[in-house]
Amino acid sequence: MNIKIAMLAILTIKTVCFSFTHYREIDQLKEKAIKGYSVYREASKAKGMIVIFDGYPGGYDDPEGWAETLFKWTKIPKTGYRNGLVTIVIPYDRKLYITDELYEAFQICVNDAVKRFSVENGKYVVGGFSAGGAMAVGFTENLIRDKNEKLIPDAVFAVDPVLDLYEFYKSFQRSIDRDCTAPNAYIGLNEAKDLKQILENELGNPADSLTNYKLRSPFFMNEPDGGNARYLVSMPVRLYHELDPMWSIKERCRSIFEENGIYGCKMIHTLYMAGNRKAEVILTQNRGYRLNGTRHPHSWNIVDEKDFIRWVKEKLI
Repeated sequence: MNIKIAMLAILTIKTVCFSFTHYREIDQLKEKAIKGYSVYREASKAKGMIVIFDGYPGGYDDPEGWAETLFKWTKIPKTGYRNGLVTIVIPYDRKLYITDELYEAFQICVNDAVKRFSVENGKYVVGGFSAGGAMAVGFTENLIRDKNEKLIPDAVFAVDPVLDLYEFYKSFQRSIDRDCTAPNAYIGLNEAKDLKQILENELGNPADSLTNYKLRSPFFMNEPDGGNARYLVSMPVRLYHELDPMWSIKERCRSIFEENGIYGCKMIHTLYMAGNRKAEVILTQNRGYRLNGTRHPHSWNIVDEKDFIRWVKEKLI
């Protein structure tokens, strides 16, 4: 009997563990590249919702597996669940910015989740990591631009996001031109070559296609109003960055001007000077580590999950 009880307990634990995430396909998206979203523990009558876009390449090939990995990276979904919030993760494919097709798919996913989990008053925050942070900010800007009052989130957050595609492109070129002999420099060099090629294929060379970069960037530093960031002047915005110049120098031969945080701080400065007192940047220290314990300031875990959920509840409830 004890053995049977023990086996039942193990099976129950496994069932609970695997119930943390489900990938839900949506009929409206059957013919689309993005077909649905993953959810961390389903909830009924949720007090609010957190919508997340993970880092590049966005989980397109294996959306549920990607979401399960994200749930290991950060305790935001778990902490949110304990506070009555439901979290969904939307895949987005190998993109560095929001496209028209993704914009449509994201709206359908958010609408579906709000109804499915009976989210109180449809209230939610949206955010993401790295390129996913750009997705979240761009999604919010587009909704405000289009005056889609029913879907505009109550707040937007991003963890070390890629915001200015033009500055991003220039940093790739510097990495390629630089003769870096750091042991792990090849990681950044390969990334620079791949992403630079993607931007050129999709947006062209900035030398003759700069307007494309401006239109697709959540923040454009060369414009006084920040380009698309102007749509966020009344939106609660929180950015997280961990600046570690010596790590960047030793590991990638990069300067401080190739850190995402420089442009995040500049965007918040632009919004704050435009009157947005709900725009803030959180600079962390020595929090960034990968799951295997490797030091990396560009990581999900620079976010203090408990403080983050307090901020979310303040905006939602």
